[in-house]
Amino acid sequence: MNTSRKVDRALETQLERARDDTAVSAVFTVRTSRGQDPKEVDSLVRGIVAAAEAKSGAAPVGVAVFANLGSFCVTGPAALIRSILADRKVAAATAASRDEEVLIRPVRRKRTSLHDDKA
Repeated sequence: MNTSRKVDRALETQLERARDDTAVSAVFTVRTSRGQDPKEVDSLVRGIVAAAEAKSGAAPVGVAVFANLGSFCVTGPAALIRSILADRKVAAATAASRDEEVLIRPVRRKRTSLHDDKA
């Protein structure tokens, strides 16, 4: 994987396991200047996705741009996600979904006594 960008381990694992046509969802952060106009960020993101689509030959299933945050989420074939990661304008990427369970499972309650049973 590309070591010059911050890519979380969950996304790396998903991409390692995925065939080129397997759907993967990822959230990307773009390199922007402070206070950059959200319209410019939106245009930048659209350009990144279009270039990756042309390079990979794969189209996104969905794209959501968070222009005020300098981020965007893409769901699409793994080949497309890999192409987006290769773009120099991408600063970081993380998996949009996790394979492992993140909920804390309930435990069985144990009866306890506040009184001394030996009395």
